[in-house]
Amino acid sequence: MISARHVKFGRYPSMIDSKYIWRMLLVLLAVVGAIVLYRQHGAWQTPEQLLAWGAGYGTAVLIVLIIAATLTCGLSASAFLIVTPLLFAPHWSAAITTIGFALGTIGGYTVARLAGAAWVAARFRDRRMHKFLQNHSSFLALFGVRLIPASPHSLINYTAGLAAIPLPRLLGATLAALAIKSYVYALAVHQAMRAGATTDAAVGVTTLLSLLAVGALALLGHAIKRRYFRSDLIGNQIGKPVSLEES
Repeated sequence: MISARHVKFGRYPSMIDSKYIWRMLLVLLAVVGAIVLYRQHGAWQTPEQLLAWGAGYGTAVLIVLIIAATLTCGLSASAFLIVTPLLFAPHWSAAITTIGFALGTIGGYTVARLAGAAWVAARFRDRRMHKFLQNHSSFLALFGVRLIPASPHSLINYTAGLAAIPLPRLLGATLAALAIKSYVYALAVHQAMRAGATTDAAVGVTTLLSLLAVGALALLGHAIKRRYFRSDLIGNQIGKPVSLEES
């Protein structure tokens, strides 16, 4: 006679195997996509190639899709902040790159969330690093990190997905930060082009320091808010009356 424990034991591995297979296929797809995009990145991240495409709606859509796919596969797409303004006006360039980074944020977050969020939550929920990411994932913190020059956008997307940070908060911070960052970069590139400078020298120290300062202010605001919230919470707990049953 087969006991209920054996029946349950027989079904359990099939469920685990099915989830494991889907996660492995998703990870494998992301890895293959990353390899293909990395090998072909020279075909679209050079000014000469982009200028050959020309400025048009098709090129704008293609840039958005490439940025989204690149970030989804865990690669860097920051070069498009420099090369996209070579084809479009600053406001259009900022809109194109912001949309691309937003879609890439959704893609990278989704891959990480589906592939490893449950595994991370089961093994690291009570670990210090997991709690740190949960406690320091406010809108201001995400906005500040996104805005800082040379920010690791793909790493942020994947870390947010693994730590199960709410996607609307991450997406809102990405849209706000990249709209500012993209426009500032685009203005710097256009000013350099009018001055006859090269794209390598387009983003100067002043531009980088400006973004760094705004990002630092956002992170400072996050720290102050957390400190005030903690102090206010402690004060409320101290001032809370204690009943006879609780004492």
